[in-house]
Amino acid sequence: MRRRRRARIRRLAKWTAAVLAAVMMVAVFLLVSDGADGEPQGTEQRYYISDDYYYTNYEDYLQAVKERDAAHAAEEEAARQEAEEIRRSIDEYNARMQAQAEAEFKEMQEQYRTEIPDKYDDIPLLWNMVEAEAGNQDLMGKRLVACVALNRVDDSEWPDTLTGVITQPRQFSSYWDGGMEKFSEISESTKEAVALELEERSYPGLYYFTAEGYSQYGTPYFKYGDHYFSTK
Repeated sequence: MRRRRRARIRRLAKWTAAVLAAVMMVAVFLLVSDGADGEPQGTEQRYYISDDYYYTNYEDYLQAVKERDAAHAAEEEAARQEAEEIRRSIDEYNARMQAQAEAEFKEMQEQYRTEIPDKYDDIPLLWNMVEAEAGNQDLMGKRLVACVALNRVDDSEWPDTLTGVITQPRQFSSYWDGGMEKFSEISESTKEAVALELEERSYPGLYYFTAEGYSQYGTPYFKYGDHYFSTK
């Protein structure tokens, strides 16, 4: 009797184990089948554009990336065109200023044709020198600086042209240290000072000026503004 009962228990245990094994195999099969689709059941695949925005459809994601890159490229091209327009405007402005300076020089030559000798050959160069040396001075201070250059042109001890006087070595420091190159525009008061000195010298005897005490050359005469002026 007991033997039969034990036999039935063993058969029941084997059957139960077989059923459990079958259930486990079915479960594994289902898991493998779900994994074949690319992601576990219940998990959403995300394709990120940024930390705050993502797509779940890969094609939509690729399209968004293309649109983003195209927008960036358009912004860069717009910035390049704007920079080019600014550069073109600057070039046009500089060209206008150069043309204006040349026109003013020609006009002055015509205006003073009978009064201004050929030795005053480069009035714009004189403007530039006066602006560099006395741009922060009043009208009289600028006239005195222009006066020195013009007086030298008239004197046999110096070169006989404005160009020669202003570019003479170790004379006008603003020419040799690059100071004259800093000015693209000349003030109206500087042009007025030069025009007045061409009409009549304020001090015909002035030949030297410095900004740090009287020159070692010539005879100290007076100080005006930031400059010390001397005669021969």
